[in-house]
Amino acid sequence: MNQRGLLLASQTLAAGRGHLAGSPGNNHSSGRVCTPATRSGTPVPVTSRGRGLYWGTTGGLSQVVPPAECTPRPASRLGSTGGGRLVDVPTCRLPKDVVNAVHRSDLAWLQQHTQGNVALWDCRHTKTGDTLLHVAATIDCLPVMRWLLDHGCDVCLEQRNNDDKTPLHCAAQASLPHTVSLLLQHGAEVDSLKRGDWTPLMLAATRSNTDVIRTLVTAGSDLSLTNKDGWTALHIACREGCVGVVRELLLCGLSVTHTLSNNGRTPLHTAALHGHTSVVHLLVDAFGVYDCGDACGNTPLMEALRSGHLHTACLLLDAGASLRHRDRFGRTVLHLSAEAGQAEVVYTLVKTHGMDVNVTSNTGLTALHCAAREGHVDVVRLLITLGANVDAADHNGRTALWLSCGGKKKECALVLLELRAQDVPDAHGVQPSHLLPL
Repeated sequence: MNQRGLLLASQTLAAGRGHLAGSPGNNHSSGRVCTPATRSGTPVPVTSRGRGLYWGTTGGLSQVVPPAECTPRPASRLGSTGGGRLVDVPTCRLPKDVVNAVHRSDLAWLQQHTQGNVALWDCRHTKTGDTLLHVAATIDCLPVMRWLLDHGCDVCLEQRNNDDKTPLHCAAQASLPHTVSLLLQHGAEVDSLKRGDWTPLMLAATRSNTDVIRTLVTAGSDLSLTNKDGWTALHIACREGCVGVVRELLLCGLSVTHTLSNNGRTPLHTAALHGHTSVVHLLVDAFGVYDCGDACGNTPLMEALRSGHLHTACLLLDAGASLRHRDRFGRTVLHLSAEAGQAEVVYTLVKTHGMDVNVTSNTGLTALHCAAREGHVDVVRLLITLGANVDAADHNGRTALWLSCGGKKKECALVLLELRAQDVPDAHGVQPSHLLPL
């Protein structure tokens, strides 16, 4: 290695403070010297040129970061000069050529150009905050990952990037089971939490690789852990709709009825909402239909219907789910479907299942009120065709026309007038035409 023009810096780990040694006796010393952290006081060759910090390699020098862009460490990571004056020990930028070598899985280049440069383990990607181990964790190349871990980069196992992800989070999200296994073998924490309290298992549940799920569970991942929203890995898998992952989690012991989110929703609610019929079938076969409401009173069947998933709803109905449930406002599935503009569902509920088209909520709202308030013209026409009372009033005396005018749904209001709705005032004497000139 070309040692000309290099400064020798070493950092001791006494009382959490490092010692910076060396003298600027070279022709290139026109900027300040930035010294990354070292392991066990190992000397790190660095030099400062006028344009930035450089680290030594067998092939020459590669730029790390300009002096003005060095990021100061917290107080506990401050170093000291020979005279005892405290100075910032900055974190430096990951060199692009090193990152590119990892991306192309070029182990030979890494061995030739980075051997002994432990300063690299403390460098970070400028935008993401990734260490070199984070970068390698997303690349399906075990030789590179193994070489990094065996040559000191294991100090980055629990380092976190800007999203609070560890390398294990990255490998799990990238669906790399062998990389996940290797990181765990070197001591990675299986249930470390990223931003939002997501574990590696939860990130793995967003993908379809059951081997990653199995590896994490075998390593002791806690399946009952929840993120900030109260979701387990099973909730997340049901949202994504991967039958294989859901089956794997169920085989590991997760149940439906005992995993409620912060708003009282089960994985069956989530699968029904997104119309994942195969997942719903799997859950119902395993545990039967869960026909209870969440914090808002909505059952899985109500979620499926208001989202327009008739096939999923039929499966739930065949399993014994009831159409009689109401949410906490007394609204039926007909109200919710009309509000969501689901014309086909509305037709099926009235014509096939015989629901009362004029059924009211706790406040006297009909399905027509709900559709008109949202401006769903096709549903408004359909409901009136099916026998809805066009001038039905809620407990405040407000008609469908009143609500459509109050919501500035002019097209819907004109349709209601066309269908002979009356400009009737509410309980306070306010007429629809006062709200929206027609």
